[in-house]
Amino acid sequence: MKKGLWLMLIACFIMGTLSGCGGKSAVFSGSGAVSGGGVSDLSATAPPVQEKAGTFCNNWYVYYQDGVELVERPLAGGTGRRTAVAYLSYVCYADNDWVYYVKENINDDRYQIWRAPVIQSEGWRLRVDREELVLEDKQGFKEQPGGVWCDGKYIVYISDETYKYREYDIQEKRYNDTGRLEKCKEISNVAICGKNVLISAWDDGLQQKRLGSDEIQQIHKEHPYYITATCTDLFWADGFQEIKDIWRYPVDGQAQCLITVQEIRKLLKKEGYSRCALCDSHKYLELGMFVRAHRLYIQIHMRHDKKPCCSHIVVISKDLDADGVLQVEKELAQCLNPLEDIGKEVWKMGRNGGRDVTYMNRGLCVMMTEDTCLMYLEDKEKKRNRWACYDFKTGGLRFVSEKDASGSLMYSDRYHTLYNLRLKREILDMNATVYNYINDVLPNNYDF
Repeated sequence: MKKGLWLMLIACFIMGTLSGCGGKSAVFSGSGAVSGGGVSDLSATAPPVQEKAGTFCNNWYVYYQDGVELVERPLAGGTGRRTAVAYLSYVCYADNDWVYYVKENINDDRYQIWRAPVIQSEGWRLRVDREELVLEDKQGFKEQPGGVWCDGKYIVYISDETYKYREYDIQEKRYNDTGRLEKCKEISNVAICGKNVLISAWDDGLQQKRLGSDEIQQIHKEHPYYITATCTDLFWADGFQEIKDIWRYPVDGQAQCLITVQEIRKLLKKEGYSRCALCDSHKYLELGMFVRAHRLYIQIHMRHDKKPCCSHIVVISKDLDADGVLQVEKELAQCLNPLEDIGKEVWKMGRNGGRDVTYMNRGLCVMMTEDTCLMYLEDKEKKRNRWACYDFKTGGLRFVSEKDASGSLMYSDRYHTLYNLRLKREILDMNATVYNYINDVLPNNYDF
């Protein structure tokens, strides 16, 4: 890895959410003027990776932005193609009729959302040459976590300059301004969840709004900083970084506490993952929630700052049925945190200054689809940190190259799979400002 490293953001940047057909909100990776229309073939490869937050699919193709090119690859594998799009920033939604994308810095820094048709009679091909403007906002779209949410009927975003909640009806071609929300400057996160919008605001807790309606109701008094959504459910962790409880809210039901921190602590102690001398003083931090196979996965970072300092990462999960059992994902834990390891003590310069830390983990999960989990792990033989891919179908784990990690490991499927979006820009190009946080979770100094 280069020193321009990826990884999860410090708490002020951390947010997880998802909506759309297997995809999620956007990535800002820079754009510039390009003469549009140029198309080049891509060689046949494995299905494309969901390596960028702005990757979406319909029933036939997966779409994502690469530089100033819009890439479309068939889900079944085979030849894809790239189309140059002037001022392209990121894809924000796709279905069987349209692909929506954001353009930035157009004539005096204007920000626009465009869409291009998917033509069934041409083999479900995307025709960027027939693109049309959907909306424009000179104030831009807030990059938190992606800026724009779309479901093909509505576009929801937070204004970059005013922090206002904006909701645009695509068919009616008008904004649905909503009183207090329109004036609110404390919205921290938004998720489209079926026909509803879930809004997390510092001053109003968690609120639910029906798309196209002015009706708003509060569903949780506390402000959840981290939220993860499917088309039917919203999940969040109470507590700023340190977990209190995990909550679930079905949009047609009532909010309910799904997992308590006491249950998590009891499980990890029972399974032998809290085994250091100071385990009773561990803080439990949430480093990403994922949903796949009707299970909620939670990546737990156990740590304490008392000497000797300790760091330990493990993934737990719970079936979303009413009587679902909370369990450790032992296959993932074996990849991240082999129990036979006795721990590795490393001197680190972290957020709290220099210290000796005993690591029980060798890396962490970064994102997840129905089929695969992308990890960043220590390779002891090569003495460096590397991308690795865990296959849920075979149970196999293999290290992969950066090229594979950024182009051919995962794809955004049609079943609204969730993955961790605690990332800024691209996962292979993380800003240096988060180096201290990386130090807290990796058991070596290879990347520094």
